[in-house]
Amino acid sequence: MTVSLVFASYVGAVFPFLGSTRIIAGLSCLGFMLLDMAGLRLSSTVNDALVLIKAGVLFFIIAGLPFVKEANFYPFFSGRR
Repeated sequence: MTVSLVFASYVGAVFPFLGSTRIIAGLSCLGFMLLDMAGLRLSSTVNDALVLIKAGVLFFIIAGLPFVKEANFYPFFSGRR
């Protein structure tokens, strides 16, 4: 439930019109419960899809690292300028 509440707070920040974070957290718990009840094969397929999405995001981050400029972090990073 804690993870669902944090997820719901992120969703609520992006989509403020959705309402209470507790309702979103409850619906996400219900959704994952229904996914588990649907069976191991579907749960595994959804897990594989989520891992592929994470791998794509990681590839995007690594591909963008050469374009990071230290000067852009000046107000947040107290290191040398």
